[in-house]
Amino acid sequence: MSTMTEPQQENAKAWHYTRAGRFTASEIGKLFTSPRSLTPEQKERKAKGIPVFGDTALKLIASKAGERLTGATESFATTRSMDRGTMLEHAARHILSKHWKPIDQVTFQAYGPNAGATPDGLTDGGHATIDIKCPESFGDVILFDQTIGDVCDFETLESWDKNYAWQIMMQAKCAGTKYGWLVYFTDRLPLKKLDEIERTEVQAILDYVGERMSEENMYPKAYTFASDGFHFSAKRFELTQERSDRIDAVLSAAEEECRRFMALMQAA
Repeated sequence: MSTMTEPQQENAKAWHYTRAGRFTASEIGKLFTSPRSLTPEQKERKAKGIPVFGDTALKLIASKAGERLTGATESFATTRSMDRGTMLEHAARHILSKHWKPIDQVTFQAYGPNAGATPDGLTDGGHATIDIKCPESFGDVILFDQTIGDVCDFETLESWDKNYAWQIMMQAKCAGTKYGWLVYFTDRLPLKKLDEIERTEVQAILDYVGERMSEENMYPKAYTFASDGFHFSAKRFELTQERSDRIDAVLSAAEEECRRFMALMQAA
């Protein structure tokens, strides 16, 4: 197995350092969670349109406060399923670029000093972000396609998965695009076939990404493409002004709360 080069190691470290203390797209859905019951003061804040945070949101905000004080991202153990999804997303981007539409890989997109996102790519000539999900079950891909349908209603997506819904909107906002694509991809339902050359290319991508992840995490990670084909469902959602404003409001309130947490920790 080849090892990660020094530039690759530095890029991985830089990516984590850039994200430290920032509210990112993959987490922002947590900021849209509210307490089950509201105090009179919280009811008053909510009536004024000021976000009121529940325990899930407050835990995220406290974590960001700690990251800002230490300069390092809080690490979490990954599961086999999560590792598989991460590796397969890279192969999926390559496949979709050839069989659907071109996708350009992008780096971390900062939004102001304290937020940002890393979409899986830009498509539609740079006018839309794309995020690729690779669930364990191909049934999830079929159900996603049937549930969302052709209308691509945001409220339906939010009911399907609030975190994914706001992740897509945040990615579009950070990248400065009006639209965001959410793609469900599976290698376990080979309705569209890959030829031998394509299968070799895809496995080489999986092997390369697995090696890099193994170097970063200090234990082996590998995945073999499950079939000779794939299936996907792609839905596009619009970042409306109302959704953009809601993101700004929740980020502003989270920033205020984060600074309060930092002051308390520094005073302790």
